[in-house]
Amino acid sequence: MSIKINKHINIIFFDIDNTLVNGYTQKYFLLFLFKRGYIGLSKIFLLYLWFFGYKIHLIKNIDPIMNYFLKFLKNFKKNQLDLIVKDFFNNSIKNRIFKEAAQIIKEHQRGGDCIVFISTVISPIAEVLAHFFHVNHVIATKLEINAGLYTGKICGKVLDGGNKLKFAKFFLESMKKEFVVRKTFFYSDHYSDIPLLNFVNEPYAVNPDDILVKAAKKNNWQVLTFNKQ
Repeated sequence: MSIKINKHINIIFFDIDNTLVNGYTQKYFLLFLFKRGYIGLSKIFLLYLWFFGYKIHLIKNIDPIMNYFLKFLKNFKKNQLDLIVKDFFNNSIKNRIFKEAAQIIKEHQRGGDCIVFISTVISPIAEVLAHFFHVNHVIATKLEINAGLYTGKICGKVLDGGNKLKFAKFFLESMKKEFVVRKTFFYSDHYSDIPLLNFVNEPYAVNPDDILVKAAKKNNWQVLTFNKQ
């Protein structure tokens, strides 16, 4: 059933890593893949070094490392990866979802708001989380497919902070045909998301890093702290 054009609705953009899930999902995915024998010890060591550099803000361009990480997917079929990601979600992610984040999402859904998961993580991981939460809209890093097989590369660019704002605006523009946006919200933990946090009506800094804490205080944004135990 189509949404009437005169319906007013809130759009809730929700980040995944350290906002919905405690920690970096792709870091957990690496460990899961290593345990299942898909990647070797040398690769996981290099990738863990990258995660550390990203966390302390030394690494900003993440496209090269993402393509390096995704090489193992070359010639995988979509249903093969879907099965791996589903297993990964059930064993490594489900129990790491912040209860506070889950409650916020449920409250927004009860209010009739439109939830959009927007994240740097690869789309299969974002989509399995969206399915779990009955969320219909996902904006994430896409994987390149050729002739029905993954190429082991990302499609376009990684969905980092600047690109999140670009794609969020595109999403809002596309939704104008269906409803009137009342307010926009964004929940995120990382300083790279400051452009989108500045753009929305209701920005929330969730478990923010040091840079985001300063920005939140300066702009009087609400700060949420979720229990990491």
